[in-house]
Amino acid sequence: MGNEKENVVLISFFKSENIGDIELSKELLKIVEKKHEVKSIYDFSTLNKIIIKDENKTTNETMNDYGFKRWLKNIILLTLGRKNYRWLTYHRIVKKNILMGLFKEIEYCQRVIIGGGNMLMDRDKTWPLRMKKIIDHCYKNKIKVDIVYVGAGPILYPSTERIYKEIFDKIETLMVRDYRSKSLLMPYVESKKIHIDYDPALFYNQEKYKTRLKSIESKKNITLGINVIGEECFPSQLANDKYLRNMYELINCIDEDSVEQIILFSTAEKDYININKLISNISNSKVTIYNIKDYDDIVELYSKLSFLVGGRMHSLIFAQSMFLPYIALAWDNKVYGYLEMLDNDFSVISIEAVSDHFNYIKSSMLDNSNNTLIIEKMNHRNLLIKQSRERWIYK
Repeated sequence: MGNEKENVVLISFFKSENIGDIELSKELLKIVEKKHEVKSIYDFSTLNKIIIKDENKTTNETMNDYGFKRWLKNIILLTLGRKNYRWLTYHRIVKKNILMGLFKEIEYCQRVIIGGGNMLMDRDKTWPLRMKKIIDHCYKNKIKVDIVYVGAGPILYPSTERIYKEIFDKIETLMVRDYRSKSLLMPYVESKKIHIDYDPALFYNQEKYKTRLKSIESKKNITLGINVIGEECFPSQLANDKYLRNMYELINCIDEDSVEQIILFSTAEKDYININKLISNISNSKVTIYNIKDYDDIVELYSKLSFLVGGRMHSLIFAQSMFLPYIALAWDNKVYGYLEMLDNDFSVISIEAVSDHFNYIKSSMLDNSNNTLIIEKMNHRNLLIKQSRERWIYK
């Protein structure tokens, strides 16, 4: 009896426009299945049930779900604005009793696991509210709850602080992905409940290490990737416009003879609005756009790159897992937190100060591209992460 797996409901970002969230959710599912019997899966954003359609655990509700619904969503977003759209979605979930399907399944399980992404924040003020509804229902029915592999912040409103204090009293485990998230949440949770582990998307693959080393042997020129982030990452339109000007100046200051190609891309679909704005002002014929639709596209693109200027956190995590040298432009605390967890030799630059570091970015690109020593250091760090995870995989 002691070895029986608990029946669990898993809630994560399975339906997302952000490939990083999707890949984290897939890795989280693999980890949870080692310890538990996963009876059902729900998407945190929509609270819709996710249907497993094959043995590889791919779902029928992923970033690949393009078409009429995505087009309609974008039209509504443009009409209402992102803030109003979020509240409309939340009220639809509540009024149409979408929660009831989840609640019924919760009552027949022994544990609910909520995790993935930068989930504990209130840029979207509905996220703390939907989490409270789920955890309150679990507590009422004496169902155990864990919140795992999450980032935290920003927490902007006193109402959110009150919600987190209340719901953290009702859970068993809170696992965060970095020390800054832990520090931010410590005032709201008992210290014995909170733990730290690496982002599950930072998985180790020896074959990718060998492939990167082999590709370096044949590469003579530099292909630079720039992960452009979108307007939602900035507090104002003014800050977004400043960022685009800085990226334009960065691209223009790179000597065309030093690179074979500069590729603009993002791991989040909505960021391509900024990418299109940026490239419309660039005359350099070596600058191109790479459209990313899924993780396979990321793997293909990263195999071509020599160096990455990263913005989205999972663009950096994927680079680390694929042994691609990078420099991070930090627009959020979680980027600093991720690099602190790695304790690596790569630099991070505040996105507000990027214009002061153009020369440093260029020299990093030239020094670290196709550099065997850098790849070996990344491999050493990734092996340490693998060993750490094997000592304590999520319980």
